[in-house]
Amino acid sequence: MSQVRRIVGRLLFQGSRMLVRPLEFIDARLFMKAYLRILRRHGLNLTGAPRFISSRAWFDNLSKIHLGERVVISRDVRFLTHDYSVTTGLTAIGDPPEVYVSIHGEIVVEDNVFIGLGAIILPGTIVRANSIVGAGAVVKGDIPLDSMVIGNPANVVAKTTSRAHHWRELRDSDRAMRDRN
Repeated sequence: MSQVRRIVGRLLFQGSRMLVRPLEFIDARLFMKAYLRILRRHGLNLTGAPRFISSRAWFDNLSKIHLGERVVISRDVRFLTHDYSVTTGLTAIGDPPEVYVSIHGEIVVEDNVFIGLGAIILPGTIVRANSIVGAGAVVKGDIPLDSMVIGNPANVVAKTTSRAHHWRELRDSDRAMRDRN
């Protein structure tokens, strides 16, 4: 019975998501208001108000995902709260389990985090506040506060605040050049 309930819940979630998807391109604020209501109803844990979550982001198990204030989740981001590769590993060492063995873990995304296009967030991950996850990054573990991470596996390449100071200098010098012309 619980499996039927889970399947019906997933179908209702997918149907609701499809209904609000057109709003994403018409009115982002209205879309977010409706989409957050759907996500919350289906188990997503919110400790703040995310700025944007693409309707094309994929959540494995909403009840194991926690999102903070001012989070941005781009298109095609994947949140995986399970890992069934354990069975393959055990079989490879000659110890195949009788049933599939999996690891399940929560994912926490703290405040003011940007997650770029196509990133994959693996079970047991914490992305600390003021961090940027680059497009296509595969993220596992504890990402430090104020970090920019890229790659597979994701590596810290800079501090978000250091890059922001650099971007501000570029913006300001660009304005100065335009003002001279």
